[in-house]
Amino acid sequence: MIRLGLMLNGEMRAMVSNLDRQLAHNSNVRVQYSDALAKVNFSRLELINPADAWHPSIEGHKALAAVAFSALGPTLKFLEIGPNGRSYQRSRSLLGGRAKFLYSSHKLGS
Repeated sequence: MIRLGLMLNGEMRAMVSNLDRQLAHNSNVRVQYSDALAKVNFSRLELINPADAWHPSIEGHKALAAVAFSALGPTLKFLEIGPNGRSYQRSRSLLGGRAKFLYSSHKLGS
């Protein structure tokens, strides 16, 4: 399963990169790949649900959420949301039809 997950992540990374190159002329479109969720370190037992030893525990979900949020940096910068002083609501209302993006993250076998 780990090998299959690595193969799928590699293929998706290549597909997204190719699509991003094809769309490079359009500044309103961003295609981004992230494997951040696949890289979460679940070696600490408190991150695993004790009932089935497979699914994340509450602490595991918090770890996944933190990694997912940190991986959004390039997308938030593209959308002009963040430390530049704009609020999320204001930026969202200014976007209108400006931004379209694909965010793909895949976790399999980790």
